[in-house]
Amino acid sequence: MKKILALALALMMVFSLATTAFAAEDNDPNTFTITITAPANGSLTNHTYAVYQIFTGKLFVDNKGNEDTADDETILSDIVYGKNYGTEGEEVPETVLTTLAGMSGEAAAKKLNGEKKGDLFARLDASNSWTYENAPAGYYLIVDVSSNLPQGETSSAFVLELIDDAEITSKHTAGPVVEKKIKDINDSLANSTTEWQDSADHDIGDAIPFQLKMTVPANFADFKEYGEAYRFVFHDTEEPGLTFQQNSVKVFVDGSEITTGFEVVYPTDHKNDDDTFDVVFADLTKIGSVQVGSVITVEYASILNEKAILGSQGNVNTVYGEYSNLHRPDYPGRTPDDSVIAFTYKVVVNKVDEAGAALAGAEFTLEKFVKVLPEGKTATETVYAAEDNQTIVGYWIAVDQVETEPGTVFTFTGLDDGNYRLTESKTPDGYNTIDPIEFTVTADHDIKWETPRTEMLNSLNGNKATGEVRQITFTASDDKGTLTTDVINKAGTVLPETGGMGTTIFYAVGGVLVVAAVVLLVTKKRASSAK
Repeated sequence: MKKILALALALMMVFSLATTAFAAEDNDPNTFTITITAPANGSLTNHTYAVYQIFTGKLFVDNKGNEDTADDETILSDIVYGKNYGTEGEEVPETVLTTLAGMSGEAAAKKLNGEKKGDLFARLDASNSWTYENAPAGYYLIVDVSSNLPQGETSSAFVLELIDDAEITSKHTAGPVVEKKIKDINDSLANSTTEWQDSADHDIGDAIPFQLKMTVPANFADFKEYGEAYRFVFHDTEEPGLTFQQNSVKVFVDGSEITTGFEVVYPTDHKNDDDTFDVVFADLTKIGSVQVGSVITVEYASILNEKAILGSQGNVNTVYGEYSNLHRPDYPGRTPDDSVIAFTYKVVVNKVDEAGAALAGAEFTLEKFVKVLPEGKTATETVYAAEDNQTIVGYWIAVDQVETEPGTVFTFTGLDDGNYRLTESKTPDGYNTIDPIEFTVTADHDIKWETPRTEMLNSLNGNKATGEVRQITFTASDDKGTLTTDVINKAGTVLPETGGMGTTIFYAVGGVLVVAAVVLLVTKKRASSAK
């Protein structure tokens, strides 16, 4: 009896949880109530708990002064197998009790969870307020079996010694934290690349930098202790305006690049979802540098393409993380989604005459000033004076050239913020060619995503650059991402040409005057002779 009491006491110490116990109020002194409560700063919403009966027995109050128990302490004796472990009602061998008594609570839960059998004893969820009444005294395995865990939460499994009514605080904890970021780059300005943030604007054709991050959670240590694999997957999804660059992926652990321990699953590979690509870590415990609190980072690039949405709707890229739950490899958890947005814009030029009427026959070339010459482009280095009197060495490169029918509206699509120059490369007949027009596209967007998608873009403007000869005025539409302006051509003036009709008139008039002068002179002489 003394040996059995010692084993029972050891089991009680191993399986004990932070519980609040209170006296039973039912008529059977050997049955009790099990109640599960939410963890601090947590919730039981969408959680379901399966209860498995491992052992049952008789309650025994020890007041005999045994050295292994305190006086008047209630313990469980005559332990037999319960409904879900071993042969129900059969006495539990001392070796089984000794083995379990030598384990930690988590290790015992893992063992019992793997060896349990039969239909569960009870199910606790919102329908019964996570409470079960009239459970016989004994040992119970309680497992979080939520098929669709709330985003960002883990499941839990633990063992309860039931010798009184018990309130058990659920042990589910916060899962890994996942976030996504983007960089903004103004090609026209020096030192213009931002830090990682939630929004950016880019030209169509730009390779946009993206970053994914995951912080390893506290329960990662349990996976290493119990030898369980910790699988983690970044699920990344892009909208049609973005084209993922497969060869651009790099992975880092705490800032140091790694090249093994993960797989990048591309769109052309086997897929069971709509992800653009996945980064799969089959078992993070096998990567030696990964510890609790480590930051796993993935960096890559995507091209903003011709399908990009203009204006405030933007082009969104979203990620979520999938992660293992302890003792439940078939029921992974999911983090909340995190998104970033890339904007792009267009400039619309209306060609008009001095009366404001549409004027056909023009062609325009749009150039952008860039401080770094893109690969494959050729241009002459020049100096640009910005509005803040900053002198920037860079290049004017052609963005687009447009000919339309009937040729009165010119649209330049997929522009970033920056400095631009509009040149009339063909002038309508009978009109003067305009001087090149320089202007600046500026946009303001929230760098932290805290508003609805279409409210991230705050303003869009087109401004006349310093030293501009010709004044133009833009009308902005943030919603459509459009800057619209009229460009006026003035009719030409015809001047007299040397050797033309203008000189002939002068010669003729001069000749008449000479003849008149001669006649007048002769007449005067005759008159004088007559006198």
